[in-house]
Amino acid sequence: MLPLHHITQLRLLRSFVFLWGCLFLQESLTSRKLSLESLPLLLLLLWLVPYSYVFSWIPDYFQEDVGSYWIFPSLLYTTVWLLQQLLPQAGRLQLPLGVLCALPLWGEITSAMAYLFYFVHYGKPMDEIILMSIIATTPLEAYNYLTATFSQPLLLTILLLLAGSFLALVHSLAFPAAQKSLSVSSRKKQLAVLALVLYFTGSYTFSVFPLDRLTHLYQKGGPMRAFLELKKNLPRNTQKLQLLSQEQLISQKVPGTIILVIGESATRDAMSAFAPTSFDSTPWERTMKQNPNFFFYPNSYANFPNTIMAVTQALTSANQYNRVPLKKAVDLMSLAKKAGYTTYWLSTQEAGVVSDAGITVISQQADYRENFKGTDEVLLSALQEVPGGQNNFIVLHLTGSHFRYD
Repeated sequence: MLPLHHITQLRLLRSFVFLWGCLFLQESLTSRKLSLESLPLLLLLLWLVPYSYVFSWIPDYFQEDVGSYWIFPSLLYTTVWLLQQLLPQAGRLQLPLGVLCALPLWGEITSAMAYLFYFVHYGKPMDEIILMSIIATTPLEAYNYLTATFSQPLLLTILLLLAGSFLALVHSLAFPAAQKSLSVSSRKKQLAVLALVLYFTGSYTFSVFPLDRLTHLYQKGGPMRAFLELKKNLPRNTQKLQLLSQEQLISQKVPGTIILVIGESATRDAMSAFAPTSFDSTPWERTMKQNPNFFFYPNSYANFPNTIMAVTQALTSANQYNRVPLKKAVDLMSLAKKAGYTTYWLSTQEAGVVSDAGITVISQQADYRENFKGTDEVLLSALQEVPGGQNNFIVLHLTGSHFRYD
């Protein structure tokens, strides 16, 4: 096995020292013999085991500084133990404080389980690009993903387990099995220690999943920061744009209506027009393949393994070949308007939850933008409303076979 990063080694040692210090602190504050409490230990293991398992399959991880993942468990253990000592003394606030304290703890544990599931299911750890996809997911997309990934009985079982685990955590924090009345001085000492531990726990929370990935998204050079810069700079970049044909608008040279269709989640391996299949799955496309007015790209690939980035790079002048950053990019909608076209963005997809994501920013540049409910066929009637006597550039953003294209 490859050696640990030197900073990780130091943090691992620091974690052991901190945990033993906490255990001795437990003995001094409660006059109990030194022992490991069941709930704090269980949460420690439920958090540590998933990450340790994933990291063990990716040796390169140990060459990076992952020391925060070894410090956090001892902080988690101490926080839970202190809460179990103090919450029963809170009187009427015992239950609401238990719910409030259980929420972040439950979130950390479920995040660790989600991290483990993603690795086992997809064979790679969850990075900030995947997290960006989750953040930008609409409620309907989330529902469809869950129902496509899990059967209904299994999904119901998972939801019941999640709800049951949260309620059990609240009960164990606010109403622990072994309660002991504390003196006023001991309570004050524990409150002081709790405040100190919570400070360090909060600090290290931003160094572990998922908040570390979220921080990377919005820090300088991160994808979400790039989308914010794209939104901020697009008007200025468009204003600087000069078309080669100055004496005559391109829309006058190429009049009429241009339609760009953006599909969703289709693999050519299952299309008879592109690959040998057991049945003729795309008869119309196979016929059009013989038409000289059609051109098929037999070896096209997505330019990024993430919808937001793929569409953003496809519809702007920024990509991985010219290395133009998004903050200096010009989008296709603005380019079409500059060329003299009236622009439309017609979509059957829900408006993104993340308003600053690239797709949302680009669609907002259109003269007319509308999201329709229903299947993609509703766009046919929407097209009837577009005036035919003008030069139009229309983007049809389809839902397609978004989830189950088998």
